Amino acid sequence: MRQGLRFRRPHLLALVGALACGALTAALASGAGPGPRLITLKAGPEARVILKASDGGDLVRIAGSAPGDVTFGGDRQYTSQRTDCTVTGPAMTNAVCSDPDLETIDVSLGDGRDELKVEGDYISSGVRIKASGGPRDDRLRGSDARDDLDGDGGRDELLGRGGNDHLDGGADDDDCRGGPGGDSIRNCEG
Repeated sequence: MRQGLRFRRPHLLALVGALACGALTAALASGAGPGPRLITLKAGPEARVILKASDGGDLVRIAGSAPGDVTFGGDRQYTSQRTDCTVTGPAMTNAVCSDPDLETIDVSLGDGRDELKVEGDYISSGVRIKASGGPRDDRLRGSDARDDLDGDGGRDELLGRGGNDHLDGGADDDDCRGGPGGDSIRNCEG
């Protein structure tokens, strides 16, 4: 006669459920589980703000009303690793950075269908925007100063606006438009 552990169906389902709950609890406690999708202002050189979007479809806005003061907004929560940037707002979807020596804003969009908008009230005072999309279809709208916009993969829309912009659509069918100024446009079909 065969001996061993015997489980009735209800007991077996309860055991499997308990094991699954235990594994999920352990994964979340270790930080390996799903968390909020954040837009991160990374620590780096003081003259450069490095913004890393999440892997979801993000909307990133950049605005400013004075040289050296930049406000970031969007549809996700921000987190800041910088001492000169403060996350604000009840939903933490804004960040304010103040640095009179700011030279570059470096934006790296994630793997979703992302959008970068530099608002009309942005006073650039020579602050360059460098932005790259991800593998999906992205929309990047630059400032009235010099911008470097790189669509990366996907069917992207790049708008340089004013300044001497560098627009690079990437590998797919992209729509790139400059503005006033001497623009360099590559890998764009539209």
